Amino acid sequence: MDKTEQAVALYKKDYHCSQSVFVSFCEEFGIGREQGFKLSKFAGAGFLWYGDFCGAITGALMIYGLKYAPGEKQDEFAEEIFFHVCNEHIRRFEKIHGSIKCRNLLDKDLSKEEELTEIRENDLFNLKCPGFVKDSAEILSQIIKETDERMLKFRSASE
Repeated sequence: MDKTEQAVALYKKDYHCSQSVFVSFCEEFGIGREQGFKLSKFAGAGFLWYGDFCGAITGALMIYGLKYAPGEKQDEFAEEIFFHVCNEHIRRFEKIHGSIKCRNLLDKDLSKEEELTEIRENDLFNLKCPGFVKDSAEILSQIIKETDERMLKFRSASE
């Protein structure tokens, strides 16, 4: 099972969208599954059920942070790469789905009790969100592959 399939399978086991994407990739960066579930829980359902930024995207952005963001030592090159991959992820997701916000993706506002009830009654979390998780995980895999290939070419050319 590849990471995209893992992410969708986790989502179908009732983990949040953010957890599903993050946990499918986090072990590669030294974060165990249990810790991964805890770290990424906050971002589900558009940040704590506010219906804002899609958690499937947030889970991916957290992985980019682990892989590309500069740590304590500031590194302008790493910072540029980090912001580029994050923005590219958002751009690709938005191009596919027309939005990056849960309330727009689901056509309902999760922060309003009556609309959350409609989401649940119409099973929108199960009908729509697996596709968002799948696409975000696929975009994440693609961007990591593309970026690593570019960085390898850059390093080879500079030697």
